[in-house]
Amino acid sequence: MHRLDPRTFTFTSYHASSTGHGTGGLYGLVVTPAGDVWVTILTENMIAHLDGEASRFVYYPIPTPGSEPLAMAMGPDHTLWFNEVDKLGMLRP
Repeated sequence: MHRLDPRTFTFTSYHASSTGHGTGGLYGLVVTPAGDVWVTILTENMIAHLDGEASRFVYYPIPTPGSEPLAMAMGPDHTLWFNEVDKLGMLRP
């Protein structure tokens, strides 16, 4: 994932950890009104929050094995909703 600074036209790269299981990577993306960035990581079975100040992701494992999260949305109460193979999951950060 990259961030563009429009003032300087420079990019900052952020890399999500991977165990190398399968192909894929970052899929679902939510940017909150406060600027928080959340992504789903399909092959790692996790939701991740980008800590921009520390230049790293904070990981939230999904308890359902093999859930394969793809899409994600944030509700008005700041609950993150994401799809699993055959159901919906939620995270209240």
